[in-house]
Parts: sequence; structure tokens; C-alpha cells
Amino acid sequence: MKSFKKLSVLLACLALSLMSMECDRSPEPPHVKYISYTISAELDAATYVGPIPLTDDIKAWLDDNEVYYDLPYEYSTGAASEFTKYDTQALSKYEPFKKKFLEKLDDFKDRLSKNAYGKNVTVKATYRVFAERGQGQDRVLKSETVTFSYP
Repeated sequence: MKSFKKLSVLLACLALSLMSMECDRSPEPPHVKYISYTISAELDAATYVGPIPLTDDIKAWLDDNEVYYDLPYEYSTGAASEFTKYDTQALSKYEPFKKKFLEKLDDFKDRLSKNAYGKNVTVKATYRVFAERGQGQDRVLKSETVTFSYP
């Protein structure tokens, strides 16, 4: 019987505490929308010929040098025209990235000529250099194919 009394007292306390709680029924504040941009390059692995450590080194360079950022931005329909201002800013970062990437590929050619990846190595790689928006319609702002070959 003592355990029944203890249990009933516990349930009564629980009921009183639930009844005295104030619940916040105010509407949730609107969540901020974001747009994200990526300026990078990716290997077409299906057509790659060459040493795997070379692709690993280029991928590591891309991971360290790609441009990725988010901006808080309220958009309604997701039509490409809503993002014109920020798309233009992202495209202004595309050409410097592409130039830096091509210079790095030339550095890798120098390393290949010094047998850094083995002797008599042949490389044929196709990279897609791109600027993309993560949200909305028409997300690919610019995309070009770059061929990397050695010798």
C-alpha cells in the first residue's frame, strides 16, 4: 500500500507540474534561406589515364583551393533572374580560379617531367571547371572542359 501512495503522490505532482507549465504557442520565426556557390573543377574519372597518385594530388589541391560560400538570401520562386546580382559576383571569381587551376596543372606537368609519378608516364585527363549555384533554377553559371595530357 505504501508504494501505491508513493506512486499516486508522484502522479499527482506530475499532473500539477504539467498543468502549471506555460506553453509557447507563438509562431516560429521565418527560417533564413541561403544560396550557396561553388567554383571548382572535377575529373571525368571514366576517361582518365594515368597514375592514381596524380589524381589524388590534384584532388587535394582542388579541395584546398575551390571557392565555396553561402549567403543569406530570401528568394521566392527560385528563378535564375532572382539571383542575378550574386551570380555575377560568383562569376567574377571563376576566371581567377580557372587561371590558378591551369597554372597548377602546368606545375604537375613539370613534376611529371621530373619523374615524380614514375618513368614513362602517360596522362590523359578531362576536367570540368565550373561555377554553380546550389539553389534555384539554371544552377550551372559556367562550365568549361579542360584537357590535361602528358607528354
